[in-house]
Amino acid sequence: MAMRESHPVVYKRCGCTERSGRCPRLLEDGHGSWYFAVQIRGLSGRRERVRRGGYASAGEAEQAGCQLIAAEQGGPIGAGCTVAQWLRYWLATDQGIRPRTRQGYADHVRLHLVPALGRIVLSELSARDVRRMFTALAGRRNRYGRPLAAASLERIRATLRAALNEPSGKG
Repeated sequence: MAMRESHPVVYKRCGCTERSGRCPRLLEDGHGSWYFAVQIRGLSGRRERVRRGGYASAGEAEQAGCQLIAAEQGGPIGAGCTVAQWLRYWLATDQGIRPRTRQGYADHVRLHLVPALGRIVLSELSARDVRRMFTALAGRRNRYGRPLAAASLERIRATLRAALNEPSGKG
């Protein structure tokens, strides 16, 4: 499958036991799901093919592929990438989370994690940097003038932990 660098390749697959090649039922609505494939620079610095699937429509698959390409264009996702680059890449690629959870992660990344840690090179992120961020967050006030709740701080920590525990992340 030839891939263009700036556009995802979109295709449909199913899990049928049809071994002879293409499933004849793929033309039916509701049978199979949509996938995309793109080439991006991985954490090793080399070009890698990334495939993701399970989308209900070709448009959804294409949009997810375009988001992944856009995340990479913010800078290479290599050994020297920043925390901000990694978090955006992680949000664009992780397909195992529900939409509401993804929205919460995106809010934490945009409002708290990128402003506090975004400029740090991922390989240089330390526990001290994370403690400093949470100390600053604990002193912040929400829109009602109250300090951020302990539960909010815990959810932000869980978002950071999920991103860094990703197999390609700092871990």
